Amino acid sequence: MLEHPRRTFRTLDGMRGAAAFAVMTHHAGWLFGPLHMRHAYMAVDLFFVLSGFVLAFAYQARFEAGMSAAAFMRMRLIRLYPLYLLGIVFSGAWIAFNLFFQREVFLAQTQSWTWEQFRTSLLHSIFFLPSPTLGAGPPALYPLNIAAWSLLFELVINGVYALLWRWLTPRVLVALVTVSAIWLGWDSLHHGSLNHGWTWNGVGVALSRVCFSFFAGVLIHFVAQRLSASMRVSPYVLIALMLVLLYVKPPAPFLGVYDLLCAIVLFPLLVLLGTRTEPGTRAQAVFAFSGLVSYALYAVHYPLIFVATDALLALGLDAGNLGPWSGLVFSVLVIAGCWLLDRFYDVPLRAVLSPRPAQRAFTR
Repeated sequence: MLEHPRRTFRTLDGMRGAAAFAVMTHHAGWLFGPLHMRHAYMAVDLFFVLSGFVLAFAYQARFEAGMSAAAFMRMRLIRLYPLYLLGIVFSGAWIAFNLFFQREVFLAQTQSWTWEQFRTSLLHSIFFLPSPTLGAGPPALYPLNIAAWSLLFELVINGVYALLWRWLTPRVLVALVTVSAIWLGWDSLHHGSLNHGWTWNGVGVALSRVCFSFFAGVLIHFVAQRLSASMRVSPYVLIALMLVLLYVKPPAPFLGVYDLLCAIVLFPLLVLLGTRTEPGTRAQAVFAFSGLVSYALYAVHYPLIFVATDALLALGLDAGNLGPWSGLVFSVLVIAGCWLLDRFYDVPLRAVLSPRPAQRAFTR
């Protein structure tokens, strides 16, 4: 029998928020200095596992009660699109500002934006579509906000799940996860790492990453309910271990194996154990806040990094010599801003977009 969908998983909230912070340090290593988490590109795999578990937990019963795939996907778009769009708007405003004043644009590792390239990318991004290759810098799927690539594949796998959920028994999931693990293993060992997926030539790796991790999360939904209640690990230990895995990056010859180990063993295990433990009463609010700001932090941090860096340069300051203090100050400002965005932008907008009051609680 399924657990009540209103149950919260505060340990998973804490893991999600800490992982989003790690991604931000990865994209802004020059601001964070020694706190730069060089292996945080693997946080995406953790996010996919979390997504698979949470969506299976929240929607399995509703699918059984008659929810359609179209209704589910509408709710997922309502959840993801507002903050995704805001990240695109932030990037678009920054690029337009620099183009207008004929300044170099340091965004998406592309320094030679033109108005035509900008318009093309902006038009595609508004409709959540990947941008055609711009011809300068890496062929990013979303050059206006590189982090958005994982949101595209999140929606793709959500659609697959919505169509196939009735056939996803534990046995089918085991087979699906096994095949996906072999596919993922080939990609990781062939490419030497799993740091691929955000460019056009990495689409295959992105698919293997999301297929394995998402359905591993769905499988965890079935497995977690059958675990002994004594299988508990402190949530602080789990988050600390997760951060160590996102911080430590071995030499290139071992990176592919290490990435694969994290993706197919360690991250699913951390999520599984995270479903079985909760922080103490005093820490509940901190963990809840971490989960609250996590998506906004992931969706909008990338363009803000370059705005902050350029602001420091305008003040005559070298961001590379200020880390980690510049990164910590930046983090406080961005996290506070994400809380405001959640309260005054994302939640009200999703309430308006949700077609019925009964559905609004489920787009959170």
